[in-house]
Amino acid sequence: MSGTGSKETQVINSKIKRLMKHSLKLKEIGKNSKFYDVNQKSTLDVNGSKLQIYRGYHTSVNVNDNNMNLMIDFASRIIRQETVLDNIKSYQRKDDAIANIVGTSAMALYSHTMYRIDDIDYTKSPKSKFLNKDGKETTFAQYFLDRYNLKIKDQTQPLILNTDRFTE
Repeated sequence: MSGTGSKETQVINSKIKRLMKHSLKLKEIGKNSKFYDVNQKSTLDVNGSKLQIYRGYHTSVNVNDNNMNLMIDFASRIIRQETVLDNIKSYQRKDDAIANIVGTSAMALYSHTMYRIDDIDYTKSPKSKFLNKDGKETTFAQYFLDRYNLKIKDQTQPLILNTDRFTE
């Protein structure tokens, strides 16, 4: 065995990931092998801010001196229940919202995927049009309806921009 990037380590990591996702029905949130039971979450109220706590596991495989070590540790993820739109609306000035929200991360509830907020585009809304991957013009609202079966309620909200998806 030649190290953490070895073929053996990759195979074991792949099997652990498959076990966590398929056998244990956990959802991977982040790139660091953290798996959570998104159906078993706790809610906590801290100074009026509602938080959701996901419990799960963090796994890693390391090779040292020809010994393979598997680490499984408890992990938790704390997510604010307040939406990004709620947060945007809490600011009176657009510049304040941009200054305080850009650079933070948010979880898309429809996929439990984390995204970095790179910008807030007040010139576009869910009614704005774009070309989809098939080259057909559609609106963001229609895209979310078709792709995720989600109807966007506030058709005048600004768009949250993410240029490079990442997970923490």
